[in-house]
Amino acid sequence: MIDSQVAFKSGFKSFGTTRLSSATDVDVPSPIYRIELRIIGLENFGKSLVAVESPLSQLGVIALIGTDALEGGSFHYDAKNGNFTLELP
Repeated sequence: MIDSQVAFKSGFKSFGTTRLSSATDVDVPSPIYRIELRIIGLENFGKSLVAVESPLSQLGVIALIGTDALEGGSFHYDAKNGNFTLELP
């Protein structure tokens, strides 16, 4: 999912819509975009995905990355030292 304002400011072009339901809204038409996920520091990682627009800034975030994008990866959080490791195929 990508925030509505981020999609607009980035100049993304919608290629259609899908219906989105949440805890507060049901069956809301939402634009969908083709995007390429890139992670700084992982030069060999890139994944083509479809992102659904949603007003995420209300939650204080600009995007949510789903398990489909991280499939085959491993995430480890070391709370004691405040570090994390993300390994992606």
